[in-house]
Amino acid sequence: MLAPWLLSVGPKLLLWGGLCAVSLAGATLTLNLLQMVLSYARKWRQMRPVPTIGDPYPLVGHALMMKPDARDFFQQIIDCTEEFRHLPLLKLWLGPVPLVALYNAENVEVILNSSKHIEKSYMYKFLEPWLGLGLLTSTGNKWRSRRKMLTPTFHFTILEDYLDVMNEQANILVTKLEKHVNQEAFNCFFYVTLCTLDIICETAMGKNVGAQSNDDSEYVRAVYRMSDSIHQRMKTPWLWLDLIFYMFKNGREHRRSLKIVHDFTNNVITERANEMKRHEEGTCNDKDKDFPPRKSKCRAFLDLLLNVTDDQGNKLSHEDIREEVDTFMFEVFYLVILFLGIIFKIPVTFLNL
Repeated sequence: MLAPWLLSVGPKLLLWGGLCAVSLAGATLTLNLLQMVLSYARKWRQMRPVPTIGDPYPLVGHALMMKPDARDFFQQIIDCTEEFRHLPLLKLWLGPVPLVALYNAENVEVILNSSKHIEKSYMYKFLEPWLGLGLLTSTGNKWRSRRKMLTPTFHFTILEDYLDVMNEQANILVTKLEKHVNQEAFNCFFYVTLCTLDIICETAMGKNVGAQSNDDSEYVRAVYRMSDSIHQRMKTPWLWLDLIFYMFKNGREHRRSLKIVHDFTNNVITERANEMKRHEEGTCNDKDKDFPPRKSKCRAFLDLLLNVTDDQGNKLSHEDIREEVDTFMFEVFYLVILFLGIIFKIPVTFLNL
């Protein structure tokens, strides 16, 4: 009796089940879209008094106005900065997310002196696949705890020990630049970034990647590709959803580059941790006798992370260490590049006056 009944009613039950599932998914999607629209409307009302650039488009904001090329985009930022310098602050919409640029030091001081406003903006989520929830991207109690643990590793006496590495790599840079003396104009920024990468890798991980001598190494290319894809994604709101982003070539390239970068860092951490363990156990081989095996007396940031502990004496996990090493490299790498970019820009600006 049951079998014939299932044969007659079964298809109808499957149909009704499918319709219910589709209806539930549609209702959930509609609810999420409604919440996004309401949130966007609320932010728009709150930000309405703040001056903005031109007329942003609905939903995508100023994204369509941004130059796709990195060099053109940088120049676009400079032009906008000069044009609106007389304003205390400026509003920019990236998709449904408003960004505020602060000009006056008094306004910046309010934010920087606050211990309450430490929540990271939405844009930081695009760094999380690479940096995890390290000091740059984390917030709340984890940020406070991690900052307290890592503060001693940035003591001036420790940073001074890195000067030997910096001087060594700087000499290589000077040698490369000397080849262009009395020659045609060239783009020195590429040489500077490679030098910066060499310095950061050796001071952060104790690993010389030889970027200046081999700019075609897999790791160097992966870092550049990761940086480009993240910047491009930030400027493109329709690629913010992971499902859509990884459907495109840029997203697939991002995933491949991410694996290369993480594999490199993981291997260095494992290798370094094993060296330290063998050294502590007194079973080090000839290669490890002069631990740490480095030309200078400095200890890499990674060495310090492997020994740092919290108030309860707990050490960082392998994943925690990778987060902080990648974060350290990312932050310093881009700060140095930005600083040098400004230095190179100043003489050109004055020459054009």
